[in-house]
Amino acid sequence: DPDLYKAFAWRNIQLLAASGRAGILLPRSALTAKGAADWRRHVVGQRLLSEVVTLANTGHWAFDHVDGRYQIGLITIGPSCDDAMRLYGPFHAMAEMDHGMDHPTLLEFSEVLRWGENCVIPAFSSDAGARVYTQIKMAPTLGDHPSLDFRPMSEVSASLDKERFYFADDSRPDDAPPVFGGRSFDIWEPDKGDYFGWARTLTLEELLAKRHRQVRLKSSAFHGLSGSWVEDESTMPWRHPRIAYSDITRATDTRTMRPALVPAGVVLNNTAPYLVRRSGDERTDAFVLGILCSIPFDW
Repeated sequence: DPDLYKAFAWRNIQLLAASGRAGILLPRSALTAKGAADWRRHVVGQRLLSEVVTLANTGHWAFDHVDGRYQIGLITIGPSCDDAMRLYGPFHAMAEMDHGMDHPTLLEFSEVLRWGENCVIPAFSSDAGARVYTQIKMAPTLGDHPSLDFRPMSEVSASLDKERFYFADDSRPDDAPPVFGGRSFDIWEPDKGDYFGWARTLTLEELLAKRHRQVRLKSSAFHGLSGSWVEDESTMPWRHPRIAYSDITRATDTRTMRPALVPAGVVLNNTAPYLVRRSGDERTDAFVLGILCSIPFDW
């Protein structure tokens, strides 16, 4: 289904008079999701994003019929005379909001543009947090490292491929590999015993066939790898330990990046993407895992 909030966000920009201002309510993901990057580039580049108030709907204090896990952005758009937007929150209660509205975090438009083409706008709880993040963003990204080549990859879909799995109440062979989701592991805890299901033989065969197709796609993490590697079933990623990370954490969690070196013999669904190591060895995995598990990277 299309994300209608994107059309709503663009339409409000189109309807805005040259000197006009508007207040709109959007999911907080509008300020982070890749699909809304064009809209963010426009409102940041034109200095139209004046204020963002982030509400964490804990206990449904802000909206009765919105999931309590969601964050909502109260966004003011319109010409800004300042060099910076004002960020407030995230607020988890009205009293918190009443106090916090007197203490905005200032984020310069030029900084957001410098951070990358997607113009992601994180949620900061203080000016100090914004300064730390700005300092970290001055360093090259992990993807720019001259000798590391890791690509993110999703293995199977939790929603579209359900007929490919055994579930807890199903009779299944003893050697059926477990299917991990984002809740199956945690930082420094590679197997919590909470499985999404178990993979059927058909699923494993399809993963091999899928890799044969993906190696020809430039957008694939497998693109350009050797034919002998692709043909060798023993090199299938699910047969080996690999770095995976949870796709279901929230910005307000104590740790938002939750990676682990998941064990061999495990299939991963789309809530647990993994990293394809295209060069290096197990020491490279250890190095990257250490970075991913660090507090600075979590920022």
